Amino acid sequence: MLLSSTESTAVFFDGSNHFAAIKSVNLSFNYKVFKDYLSQRTKLLRLYFYTALSPSNKGLKALLDFLEYNGYEVFQKATKEFSDGKIKGNVDLDLALSCIDMAPYLDHFILATGDSDFIPLVKSLKRKGKKVSILSTKKGIPQILSDDLLRLADNFYDLKDLPSEVT
Repeated sequence: MLLSSTESTAVFFDGSNHFAAIKSVNLSFNYKVFKDYLSQRTKLLRLYFYTALSPSNKGLKALLDFLEYNGYEVFQKATKEFSDGKIKGNVDLDLALSCIDMAPYLDHFILATGDSDFIPLVKSLKRKGKKVSILSTKKGIPQILSDDLLRLADNFYDLKDLPSEVT
């Protein structure tokens, strides 16, 4: 990863997209080691994790507890079940608003997502003179990464290229 030790940096995880990306390339992800890895290479100010949470998903709840214990700021929103049986929970707007709120304090935004919904956010941050990097994968089946989002990013970090201790 191309990181500067002088840039104030934060990572914003789009939980559902990040899970889909690591699953698409059959990886695990060690969030504690990732935090340590970044802390040694940049001025890491924050790690944020955004996800929708179903009350019955005990595994995700345990992960969120672990993340909070290890210094991540976790934003969770309860899922909603609709009459047609679909379950929805979207935290994209929450993530985007947090980025805008943090813009005065950060030089570098790492978005752990491949979702094209974040294109307007990336454009806004770049207009403010911020560096924006994407953490996802090009190698997933199905393809998780938006090509349009990738083209806008200053840097792209592929999950498959992270050190083996992280994945």
